[in-house]
Amino acid sequence: NFEKLNPSIRDVCIKDYLIINAPHVAYVYCGTRKFAMAPICADNIDIQYKTTSAPNVVYKGFKLYFEWVHKPMNILCDNTPLPSTTTPIDEVIPSWAQNLQPSPILSVQICLGTAHTLRCPRGSDYVLSIISSSYGVTGTGLCEIPASNHCHQEASLGLTCTHSCFIEYIIPRPLTQCNAQNADYISIDYQCIPTRLPNYENPIDICASTTTDTITMNSGMMISPQYPKLGTAQICSKQIETLPNKLWMVFIVDLFLEGGSTITDTCDASSLTVYDGNDRIIRCGLQQPELVLVSCSNIVEFKFVSTHQALGYRGFKIFFQTIDVPSNWACKPSGFTTPAVTTTTRPPTTSSALPPSFQIAAYGGTTNNTRQYCKFPFTYQGNSQATCLRTDPPSSPSGETLKEPWCSLTSNFDTDRQWGYCELGVTDSTFYDICRSQSQVLKCPPGYIINVITADYAAKPDGNIGAGACMYDKNDCFQSDSITIQTICAGQTSCTAYHLGKTLASCQNRPSAYLHIDYTCVPNEISEIRTYDMCNNNSLPQGDTRRGFIVSPNFPNTPKNLDCTFNLQTLKPYQDIYLYIIDMDLDSATLAPATCTKDRLIVTADNTVMEMCGRSYTKFLFHTCHSSVSFQLIRASDAKGRGVKFYFEFRERPPTEVCPVSYTTTVRPSTESTSIHISSSPTLSSSSIQTSTSTQKTSIASTSTQKTSIASTSTQKTSIASIITSYVSINTTLNSTLTSKFTTSSNTRSTAIKSSTASIPVTESAALIIHNFNYVSILFCTVIARFMFEH
Repeated sequence: NFEKLNPSIRDVCIKDYLIINAPHVAYVYCGTRKFAMAPICADNIDIQYKTTSAPNVVYKGFKLYFEWVHKPMNILCDNTPLPSTTTPIDEVIPSWAQNLQPSPILSVQICLGTAHTLRCPRGSDYVLSIISSSYGVTGTGLCEIPASNHCHQEASLGLTCTHSCFIEYIIPRPLTQCNAQNADYISIDYQCIPTRLPNYENPIDICASTTTDTITMNSGMMISPQYPKLGTAQICSKQIETLPNKLWMVFIVDLFLEGGSTITDTCDASSLTVYDGNDRIIRCGLQQPELVLVSCSNIVEFKFVSTHQALGYRGFKIFFQTIDVPSNWACKPSGFTTPAVTTTTRPPTTSSALPPSFQIAAYGGTTNNTRQYCKFPFTYQGNSQATCLRTDPPSSPSGETLKEPWCSLTSNFDTDRQWGYCELGVTDSTFYDICRSQSQVLKCPPGYIINVITADYAAKPDGNIGAGACMYDKNDCFQSDSITIQTICAGQTSCTAYHLGKTLASCQNRPSAYLHIDYTCVPNEISEIRTYDMCNNNSLPQGDTRRGFIVSPNFPNTPKNLDCTFNLQTLKPYQDIYLYIIDMDLDSATLAPATCTKDRLIVTADNTVMEMCGRSYTKFLFHTCHSSVSFQLIRASDAKGRGVKFYFEFRERPPTEVCPVSYTTTVRPSTESTSIHISSSPTLSSSSIQTSTSTQKTSIASTSTQKTSIASTSTQKTSIASIITSYVSINTTLNSTLTSKFTTSSNTRSTAIKSSTASIPVTESAALIIHNFNYVSILFCTVIARFMFEH
């Protein structure tokens, strides 16, 4: 009855929904939602929850948070209908609606104390797509037509419109970006997207059998199989193609697929991927109608993946049409430029013509021990050279014995004679701060692939997303999105990262001001870098070797029935080994992904044992401290997967630098298919801790999820009383030491550990030590409890 009596902001809900009934409007929701509603002027609100579906394990239900906010004295919430406007149903239908084409960008203004109902013509033949919404201050206190000289601030209304949308502006909103002045109006830009084709033509089923998977047309609609229901597991694709002088516009009409409900969700269960050349966009979860792509090419491919039948999901419906290539069209961002950074001492945002990650560093030669880069292409003996040269190296200064390829430091070596040896290892980092509604191309030199170090959405303390907000500041609030960016970009030569704007749950639901990305490029196909067979210990790095690849036999066609070991030894004193995963595809258990059975790789370093299986994107794994690394590859007779490929580097550590002492826990990544087990050890490099705490989900496993070996025969013969007495003594001593010697500061990101004589600034290391001490205590109690239970 709520929906019959009131205009509604609603989702397309079939059986189950939540209704928030306020004066003048009923808000109807279903699916997956996380957002903040605008203040509602009412003394009471009715909430109705209705579900008719059979019980299942897919849905969680709902959870709301509410609070009272201050209401100005001159605002009355008496349930009297507000002055309201709406699109008349009997108005003249515009030509775009007569032809069931997407509308141009439409605008509406809602003055303070009024309401408006957005509605597309032709009823259910269109859905509403909110493009942007902003508050405006006129400076006169009156509601005027929006103008450029007004002060604006993004509204972030959290609207979820489908066929119509009711919006009211009752309580004045003070704007932090406008000197706390109250907004005089709300300005909204929106678009109407068709839900069907003219003459009720059938949409294209992406999984339907056709004579060709390439479709040539000017416009159309594509749906998932059995839409609006989601059928059995399927993987299928279709490609659309138009003339070379045209581009594609792709709209989401409706999309509800499993996944996408959390920040770290990577759309593993079900997804729709749109490919545009080398770029791609992946969608899952519940998506609002929107324009998702204006292509850079005349060919776009859609790929639908559903790993199993999931009840309650609708699938997807998309609309696409061609447009003429605009004059002076520049599809890619020109250069690699982003706003400069002035608020922090971290390395500046990349602003050069080429990002550091795209350049090959040079050393020796005429570099005079300064950081310089190769200049490609360069002229050598009258010919243009685009790569480092192995032949005819220039005469090198005395003392230089490493003979890697060389390059010119200027565009003309014949004239300038400036050169250096090519540093073929991991490149320098590139930093980007991507503004809202913008994109950035991440790219690597030929033969290199992307390694994402950081990908964080950032929100300003005041929620500012306007002018000056797209700049890195260490005081901003950050929410990681590394897994999404890694899934898209890691292991690629180039990719495009988009900042479409997010509401950050970890930052009090403030809007994202920029997307901060830090990445390097790792060698993948460099002929000058030697490859070592993991099952051949007769060929090991020797002499002045600085780097190399380690691969499983015959990678990527690794044979079965293997059990071999490879020992990677440091070649000089005070050397560390830096290890990167380039590609890993090892079969893992089907029912217990955290258990490696048929196909696994065991890596031992610094007395730490890591067992890995499954798949992994390109990433930095860890580095040792003056020690070697041992690899053991085990493959059963029915093992699957391509095998493994690692990249390693030997790097010098200053003799005075002390190896860090830390503790490890069992790592069980829950957002990727790689399974890594690390046995507890008192020595592991700090980078390993960073890997296990920031780029992977660290799980302090209980005895129900780990099959922990509880007691050996000798332990079983030990008196329980003596064990407990010893434990209590140790525990008391350590607790006393921690309590008296260490205090932590909880209001800063960097923890300060203070002793009686000095204050030592650290980051997460101290917290990690205390955390692992507590973990060991809990584990010990668990061991004792099980020991007593069994004996």
